Order: sequence, then structure tokens, then C-alpha cells
Amino acid sequence: MNEEPGPPPPRRRLTYLDARTGRPAEAEVVATAGDGAVKLETPGGTVEARLLEPGGAGHRALDNEIITGLRVRRCLAGRPHPAEVPALIGYDVSGDGPFALVEPYRGSPCGAEAGRLLPEDLHRFQASLLVGVRVLTAAGIAHRALGPHTVRWDGERVQITGFARAALLGEPREAVGVPPWSAPEQRPEQVSGDVTDRDDLWAAGRLILYMATGEEGAEPDAAALPPELARLVDGLFGPPGTRPDVTGMLRRIEAADPVPYGPEPEPGLVEGRREFFRIRQAKHAETAPGVPDEEPGPDPGPRPGRWRMPRVSPHWAWLGVALIVLLALSAHLIGG
Repeated sequence: MNEEPGPPPPRRRLTYLDARTGRPAEAEVVATAGDGAVKLETPGGTVEARLLEPGGAGHRALDNEIITGLRVRRCLAGRPHPAEVPALIGYDVSGDGPFALVEPYRGSPCGAEAGRLLPEDLHRFQASLLVGVRVLTAAGIAHRALGPHTVRWDGERVQITGFARAALLGEPREAVGVPPWSAPEQRPEQVSGDVTDRDDLWAAGRLILYMATGEEGAEPDAAALPPELARLVDGLFGPPGTRPDVTGMLRRIEAADPVPYGPEPEPGLVEGRREFFRIRQAKHAETAPGVPDEEPGPDPGPRPGRWRMPRVSPHWAWLGVALIVLLALSAHLIGG
């Protein structure tokens, strides 16, 4: 005997700040697909997203997901969002049920393919992983939990997920993660100092070796590695201060820098980010050390296609003034 299907679950209306514009937006959850995936009905049509809520992970984990998404959008400054980091769509931290909406995850946890990738696929994996780490570094974020379950692979590109344990560069280090993926400076008996842009490179190096060899727990032995692989991971497993930076790693693998110059954020996004920190500090002070007026970003450097006034030394400036005065006097005498 067939049972009558039950009524569909009630629709859920979401009101949130659009992370792309900083403006209020609304959507309605019309279907769920499990594992946090939902279908949303928006004024622009039906879209898929991943709904992140505090749950057992707590508010700090959700805050870390939102902060990561906001800072990545800021550092991209209007450039296309890279596939390596899921884009933040919107968030609400002021209501009774805070949440974040991010783009759907791609692929599957990469551990299933460890030791099985063809050379060209392995090279794409390595380059894409380093591109993702570079984007996070440019945004001032350390993931702190890179591994075979948080890094996904769809056959073409990596996607880094799971930012519950992310930290801002410069924050005091905490014991986080598990070996072999957690760097020594993240382990309880050795934790010290502040988070740097090199903290994620230990895990990235271990993951590169794992995907190449299929051996998860073995300590890296450069002498036993193929020369090309040994050159790529050279220096990654020393103390943080001796590790190469991620832009150097991209050069080793001949991959383009996805963030070649610094941010130039939209005013609405800047104000939205500040408002997030104000609410976060008021509701969950333990997750926010303070409300920054302006978070530090990467050095913008010269931007392509723009003329900049050259800097003139005081010596040449005074010489120029003297020359102008001399010409004026000459003209006066000649004219006199």
C-alpha cells in the first residue's frame, strides 16, 4: 500500500545583506537538497546556494565564514571571483537565526583521488591549490585547516571550503587541526607567535605530496621524491619564517598570480563590512577583538593603465625653482 505524500515543507523567507552590493536583499528557500544545499527563489530567478548556520560549530565558525567571504570580495576589487574559493552571496548576523549564503560547492573531497591523478591533472591540482591559498593570503586570511576533506577537486580546479577555523593574519596562533595537516606551530605543544601568510603552506605542501604519492602520514623525504616534486615543496616544511611565500610558489609552478595588485573596494561593501564587525562585537564579543575602522590590506603597488605623478626630490625641486627665477630675471633685463 502506497502512502500519500506529505505536505511540502513550509517555505522559509531569508532577509540578508547582499555581499556583492552591501544592500538588503530577500529570497525564499523553495527546496533543500541536503548537506546545506538549497534552492532560492529571488527576484532574478531561482538559484542554488549553500546555507551555512551556526549549528554545533557555533557563532565563531559562522563569523569566520562570513569574514573570509567579505575579505575575499574586497581584495578582488571587481575582478572575476576565482573558482578556488566559494563566493559569499549574502549573510545575516543581526537576526535571531544568523546565517550565510555561499555558492554551491564543486567536486568532491580531494582525498578520494590521492595517488591516482595523471601528471597533467596533478599539475592542475597543484597550481589551483596555490592559487586558492594566494587569494586567501591577499585577503589577509589563513585557512588553518587545509586537508583532504576541506579541499575539493572537480577534475579541473580545486575548491577550498570549510573556513570555520580561519584566522586573520596577525592574530595570535591557536592550537588547531590535526597532524599531518596542521603545521608544527599550530600543535598544542608548540603553538606560539602570530598567524602569518606562511602558516597554510605547510598543509598545502603536505596535500601536494599526498595527492602525488597517496601516502598520508609519511614524513616528507626530499631524496625519495621525483626532482620536479622535490623542487616544488622545497622549504615548505621548515619554520614559518623560512618558508617561501605563496607568490614564489606560484612562480615555481609557472602559474599566474590571481591578485596582481591590491584592493579598491566599493564604498557600499566597505560600510557593510564595518557594520558586520559592529554587530559581531555587540552580540558575540568573544569572537571579535574590536571594530576596525579600516582593516589592513595588501600593498596595492602600481595599478596597470594608470599614470602616477613621479616623486621629485627636494634638490631637483629647488633647482627647478631657481631656473624659473633666473629665466624671469633674464627676460626682464632683456625687455628692459
